[in-house]
Amino acid sequence: MDTNFRLGEWSIYPSMNRITNGNRSHRVEPKVMAVLCEMAKRPGELVSKQALLDNVWPGTSIEEVALPRCVSELRRLLDDDAHDPHYIETVAKRGYRLIAPISGISKWRSSVPLTAVTVGACLLVAAGALTISRSLSHRARLAQKVSSIAVLPLKNISRNPQQDYLADGLTEALISKLGRVSALRVISFNSVARYKTTRPPPDHVARELGVEAFLEGGVLESGDQVRITVQLVSGKTGEVLWSDDYERNLHDVMAVQAEITSAIVDRVEVALLPAERNRIHRSASVDPEAYRAYLKGRFLWNKRTPEGFEAALKYFNLAVARDRNFALAYSGLADTYGMMANYGVRPAAATFAEARSAATRALALDDSIAESHGSLGMIYHSYDWNWAGAEREYRRALELDPNYPTVRQWYGQLLISMGRFSEGMSELERALQLDPFSGTKNRLIAGMRYYFRDYDGAIDLCRKTLEIDPGNNACRITIANAYELKGMGNESVTSRRQLMLSGGAKREADLLGEESAKFGSTEALKRLRKRNLARILSRSEKAAGDPQSRPMALQVAGAYTFAGELDQGLKWIERSYAEHEPILAEELSLGAIEPLPNFAALANIARYDEMLHRVKLPSVHELRAGVKRYSARSSSGLSRVERAERRP
Repeated sequence: MDTNFRLGEWSIYPSMNRITNGNRSHRVEPKVMAVLCEMAKRPGELVSKQALLDNVWPGTSIEEVALPRCVSELRRLLDDDAHDPHYIETVAKRGYRLIAPISGISKWRSSVPLTAVTVGACLLVAAGALTISRSLSHRARLAQKVSSIAVLPLKNISRNPQQDYLADGLTEALISKLGRVSALRVISFNSVARYKTTRPPPDHVARELGVEAFLEGGVLESGDQVRITVQLVSGKTGEVLWSDDYERNLHDVMAVQAEITSAIVDRVEVALLPAERNRIHRSASVDPEAYRAYLKGRFLWNKRTPEGFEAALKYFNLAVARDRNFALAYSGLADTYGMMANYGVRPAAATFAEARSAATRALALDDSIAESHGSLGMIYHSYDWNWAGAEREYRRALELDPNYPTVRQWYGQLLISMGRFSEGMSELERALQLDPFSGTKNRLIAGMRYYFRDYDGAIDLCRKTLEIDPGNNACRITIANAYELKGMGNESVTSRRQLMLSGGAKREADLLGEESAKFGSTEALKRLRKRNLARILSRSEKAAGDPQSRPMALQVAGAYTFAGELDQGLKWIERSYAEHEPILAEELSLGAIEPLPNFAALANIARYDEMLHRVKLPSVHELRAGVKRYSARSSSGLSRVERAERRP
């Protein structure tokens, strides 16, 4: 049974294995909760020991003491006394009886099949459509000042995997709503997703995410009705600061999100700017089928795979077909087309055009959607090389949602490309605070440490990143390059062999090891780069008639440069410019500050500066001077605030 109910003075939350009473809150072991729920189906009646054993441990042979232990634990949690019971009465040699009053549930008999869906449906019918249920609303009255919060993945109470999209979608929507409050730091969905299948103790969650409180709960859908149960938990004490249940028609699900957000903001006592209050309370009714399609699209988009993007497009298009004025669905289309173009899933020119059209339509319908401004900024940034336009859209997106980690990352990368290293690193660091388990953001900061010649710092952060993202091969490459530049050739070879082995290239890894032992690490790495060049040229030749399968021109340029063929490297950079490859401008700016000797030599050639000028970025000299200034400030030991104060 997953339905919440009252037992005397206690609020029982089966789906979250938690009971609360005012400011007191306890986590309950699943089997202990199952015993309580079995008795709650027959309040005031004797429930035999055999019935409890059969229903809580079906088909399992267990020790005879297991049931009494569970009852004893319940009494401890409820502050009940076996000799003077107020909650659980023992009927000698027969079983147990709940004697405290129960509200919020019916007296279901064991002969009636009980599922989360049927329970939810009964409650929804009883509550009536378009109303907020308060019959199960139990608010803890404790207020606590909170400046950082996480929304843990809402549980899919139905346990039907086909409804996972709803729980994930509403989780992300609540994160987005709370993210509009500048006084709160809100952790991204990407970093909380790890708690979808496991839920450590509150202090552990708070410590891992670096937050003071977190929201948890569950979602149940029945027809066009949706029921959301939420509670705000202190990360330090585990106390429930606030809890509530909401039952609504899907038409009004966005209004429920606004109500939950407002309740949390009130409970944690943060100051809202007038514009933020308006954005939080702003909501509109939506066609239920359109909203379902939108949430399914976001669910698939979050997979960040070519197949996920293609499937997401289908659902976002279904959403706009149902509701031509559904701005969020157009925003979803813009995000998906933009990612597909950046990832090379579809041809850049046509796909960015689709992204631009969808973002423009979304903003025409609702200018307050941060995602749409972010998508438009990304188009200006990646494809148009319109730096002023990109910065304007990114800043507007962050004004609307200060806790939008993806846009903070993109904005940081933009600023770094423009030579504004202090500002760019500040944005990347803030993005990482919002998304601490992001392999991409950790890797980006590690990469910048490498470019700033902090090789030990780069290696250290890359190793930490690999602990949370073992498949992050970009970190392995950074480690190998950093070791090479530190003059630790053997360690560089070892790191490259680990990279090869992780990709299943055992023969190549063995060859590199043999050559290193025979000729030394420097010669072995030189031979490796020649082989990599031959391999990428072969791939390029075989896929000449299929632009989507062949390596990007910039990849070929990099292979030539690694192998020391600088003239060919420049020719392929010019080809990349002619093909308007999305990553060219950013890679050119990083290439100007790349410490590897062959790349440094390439950037010294006048034609390289000409390419930077074509994409409207600072010169090699300006970028390198910026790196020196930033590195000097970083090593001075001054805080970011102190450094800012010393700027003219």
